[in-house]
Amino acid sequence: MHARALRSWFTVLVALTALPLFAQGSENAIAAAVLFTVVMVGSVVAGLCIILLYLFKRRRWQRIFVLVFGALMVVVGLALLAQQGAPQDIEFLGLLLGGAGVVFVALGALLRPRMVTSAQAKEQ
Repeated sequence: MHARALRSWFTVLVALTALPLFAQGSENAIAAAVLFTVVMVGSVVAGLCIILLYLFKRRRWQRIFVLVFGALMVVVGLALLAQQGAPQDIEFLGLLLGGAGVVFVALGALLRPRMVTSAQAKEQ
């Protein structure tokens, strides 16, 4: 799948998430929560895929992405946990995002990128 197609899907998901956020009513609130959860779980899965690629290839840009993505997930997880009176679903989502973010940051910090030799650079 091309990067342009992935960006298009991500844009559609973000638009679907943003539409019901300003609506009133319990059904719209449920729809917004479900779409938000789908986007967050999708982000975790995408991050896990990039982590797996980083474990095998260890490129410098992948390390930067892993560290930034992990830090953002920790911040979002903490923001969700900081809400008072949040239901258990949001608490679980905050713990999931925070825990995954900590794992991403730890792996990015502990595993150094591999040095690319000129022979490896020609193969790519």
